[in-house]
Amino acid sequence: MGRELTDAQVVNKHKPKPIYYTGTEKKRMARPCLMCGDVIQGTLGTLETHVSMTHPKMVSGYDYTNQAWIMEGVYVRCGHPELGARLPDGQVWMGCQCWGRLHEGETPMVGASIH
Repeated sequence: MGRELTDAQVVNKHKPKPIYYTGTEKKRMARPCLMCGDVIQGTLGTLETHVSMTHPKMVSGYDYTNQAWIMEGVYVRCGHPELGARLPDGQVWMGCQCWGRLHEGETPMVGASIH
């Protein structure tokens, strides 16, 4: 009788190998859209056209993926107190690492869940 595989070994054995697209920008091939899951047949430019036409960017709203507000097409700074500011209970605020604070003024990334 052969040696039995563990669950992890079975999963790894049947896991699909990743396909990397470096150097294939001009080749016609099946490319998955990460926004909707559709498979687009064509070059990288064909996929980019699909994304820009099918998934327009949000002008103003809330990015639920990164927990940040978007105003006029860019992330805005959060309203948390500055580093070292005193809170009402007397504690010192240690500073936040909110997406809006770190990426203020940047355009939202493709794939964010924005509403």
